[in-house]
Amino acid sequence: AAAAVSHRAGSFLQMVADTQRLLCRLTGARFVELFLGSGTLVNDVVAAQLKVLDGTGLILSNGEFGERLIDHAGRMGLDFDVLRVPWGSRYDLGKVERRLQEMPQVSWLWSTHCETSCGILNDLEGLTEICRRCAVKLCLDCTSSLGTVPVNLAEVFLASSVSGKGLASLSGIGLVFYNKAVETDSQIPRYLDLGYYRTKQGVPFTQSSNLVAALHQALLELEIPRRFEVIRRQHDLLRRELSAYGISAMAAAVSTAPAVLSIRLPREWSSLAWGDALERLGFLLSYRSEYLLKQNIIQICLMGKITDDQCRDLVATIAALAR
Repeated sequence: AAAAVSHRAGSFLQMVADTQRLLCRLTGARFVELFLGSGTLVNDVVAAQLKVLDGTGLILSNGEFGERLIDHAGRMGLDFDVLRVPWGSRYDLGKVERRLQEMPQVSWLWSTHCETSCGILNDLEGLTEICRRCAVKLCLDCTSSLGTVPVNLAEVFLASSVSGKGLASLSGIGLVFYNKAVETDSQIPRYLDLGYYRTKQGVPFTQSSNLVAALHQALLELEIPRRFEVIRRQHDLLRRELSAYGISAMAAAVSTAPAVLSIRLPREWSSLAWGDALERLGFLLSYRSEYLLKQNIIQICLMGKITDDQCRDLVATIAALAR
């Protein structure tokens, strides 16, 4: 813990710069800006930048958060088409490329990297290659992937993420990564103007020194690549041992996001009742979001400091509930 400092203090501006440097080193992006707010805010920032581009867009969706990108784009008044596949399904990259070739007016493509709702990791490398070949700007929501798997943003136009989740810091800071210097644009609301942040050393408005300090420290403690290896090992342990009891993750092993196991329960089992029971027994799962309740999904997220023994205890507890 430390006392808060002014967002105009030289020491704070240096901490922001150091945090930006660590984030760029982690992702390969040239630039990143820190916004006081949530992942929803920084997706609005991305949408606002797309609003001032020429051409139309294509948004991919294979789950709840792809649908939210569509909502962001609609609210911002963007001109775009949608390519949907069923929840938890992989994109057919050939079909994505053909759609782009058939629509030469498309100048940007927007997708989730980790589709958290169903625990699927979309193919960043494949999407990057397609967008390069089609001369289309790639935009990504990396909210649950950053800090849990390698994320290469060197060729991405815009990418959003957050200080919580995979980076294991406190929630409250949204991140926007980019690779070409962006100019301020008076058509964009001030708080959403990415270029304005760049011209103000990343701190045009009030920022929380406590949240930035927590993010800075979390980045120093990430221990990459060991963190990726631990998350993958624990994911494989959970998937293997749960399958022995007939409980399967929504995403296929080949395309799964290691840090998120989404399990759609049979209708005779209530995800709310299961989540409440597991919470009473000491296991904090994600299950209360409206979309999770509607789909009867519980989620095991491996984003904090979790031991293999805790994973095994969770499996045993779930198995007992399933009897």
